[in-house]
Amino acid sequence: MKIDIFKYTEKIPSDFLRRKVLDNIFNIAIPFNLTLGLRLRSVSPDCVEVTSATGWKTRNHVGGAHACFLALIGEYPAGILLAQNYSPEDYRMIISELKVEYHKQVRGQVKGVARKPKENWPKLSDEEIWIPMITEIFDSKGNRAATAHTQWQLKRWSAVRS
Repeated sequence: MKIDIFKYTEKIPSDFLRRKVLDNIFNIAIPFNLTLGLRLRSVSPDCVEVTSATGWKTRNHVGGAHACFLALIGEYPAGILLAQNYSPEDYRMIISELKVEYHKQVRGQVKGVARKPKENWPKLSDEEIWIPMITEIFDSKGNRAATAHTQWQLKRWSAVRS
């Protein structure tokens, strides 16, 4: 059974508490992210912001944020944004493409911001659809450090072959 956790957490009156609950749920549901210190800072159907704690697990050989970690900061908020706009109870969402443009080295905390595309969200049918997303990645001073381009396949669960 697939569950739309956004539907079940939307009635939590405190935004801070709702983000904490969502962080814990995602850490359980996505074990890969558990030790990386990702935290939701803003969650809405139009924009998702994720920050990371600084730590040795996210660093590269020269002490900056690892390229693969920046890619994760680009993918994670885009997926959360999609899951708020297309119910995971009804649709399977899978990333099919990830491209990251690295603009500058990042030291310290990293922030990824995914926003609703400028065009309207596509209407879903019984067929699969493809949705491109862009996440901007910033350093602790607000400088743009990278841009992640992701492509997502959405398909009704009834059309998914096991």
